[in-house]
Amino acid sequence: GITDGTNNFWGIGGVGGTYYLGFDASFVQVQNVFGNSRSMGLFNGNIYCSTASSPTGILKIDGMPTNAVTPTVLFNGSSGNYDMTVSPDGNLIYVADQRSLSSGGGILRYDFDSVNWVLTYTLQIGGQGTGTHGPRYLTADFSGANPVIYTTSNDGTFDNNRILKVVDTGASSTSTTLAY
Repeated sequence: GITDGTNNFWGIGGVGGTYYLGFDASFVQVQNVFGNSRSMGLFNGNIYCSTASSPTGILKIDGMPTNAVTPTVLFNGSSGNYDMTVSPDGNLIYVADQRSLSSGGGILRYDFDSVNWVLTYTLQIGGQGTGTHGPRYLTADFSGANPVIYTTSNDGTFDNNRILKVVDTGASSTSTTLAY
């Protein structure tokens, strides 16, 4: 869930889409295009949701509505979509894709080319040892020359998962383990 800090909340779950829960209006289903959402976030004043079940992808809800609206599906994704983070200018989205690294999982970088969202590359980050899967959660610091991504690994056993840092300098960027 997310909040605007004034007792208004929006939430998602395994069924039903995105809901408004607050004091400015009655409980309402905001969108049901993505019924089984995995993650949501508030970026640049807009709500973003990811889903890994049909349909898959990332959608954007303009603003923080308290009524039913039609969201924009930004791009289709995969069955591994989990979390996402959006740059301050809204033209770069990183998606945590938990599929195996050999099947396209990792940190997916999507760039907006003024017309379409394009999968620029996939950072093969997230799993090691017996767990060769991409990460489930991430965030990024966009304040420097290159975005710095912080993510959780998906190493297959809970006691071996790590917090990773990746400075995105291109498709061959590697991670540094910050903590186990």
